[in-house]
Amino acid sequence: MLTLPNIKIIGLTGMSGAGKSTMSMLFALKGFKIINCDRIAYQTSQNAVFLEELQCRFPERLLLDDGTLDRAKTAELIFSDKSKLELYDSIIFPYITYEVMRQIREAESNIVLDAPTLFESNLDMLCTEIVGVIADNEVCVERITERDGISPESARARLASQRDGEFFKKRCGIIIENNGDYPDFHDNAERLIKQIDK
Repeated sequence: MLTLPNIKIIGLTGMSGAGKSTMSMLFALKGFKIINCDRIAYQTSQNAVFLEELQCRFPERLLLDDGTLDRAKTAELIFSDKSKLELYDSIIFPYITYEVMRQIREAESNIVLDAPTLFESNLDMLCTEIVGVIADNEVCVERITERDGISPESARARLASQRDGEFFKKRCGIIIENNGDYPDFHDNAERLIKQIDK
């Protein structure tokens, strides 16, 4: 755990489609600084040094003719082959961690570290508290399908490549389930944030 004077670092993680982004937005409205690891990963995927390392370590060609990442091909590859996902993560995690640490050093308020792969990247070691957002698989499938415009089969494949609800229940100090309507989730999240922000 990283200790900063008068600053809490809240890890926020969970299943795709469970409502983590909504939870992050509610934390932001209460004045927490949000460090969004998905956004950092996206920015990293445009980094020339990262792209060069990626292409050197993957036998498959993952770059387009203009030198940018072929996102569709990369996603299809890593979400269908666990070993490829592990290789990709091992390449990108150090870049993400470096940027996370830079943003933490600049923080002047409590922080939410919004990270789907919080545990896999060992970023949980920085956190004073960890919140996991989970939902039933088919609820997540429906939300991912609507959100990302992909088929239910693709959504299930994505979920299958990630950690399930039981994983987060065992590792997170706080669990919030989001199987119902938005107002219920919102009210539960508001109570939780107020408790954390004491």
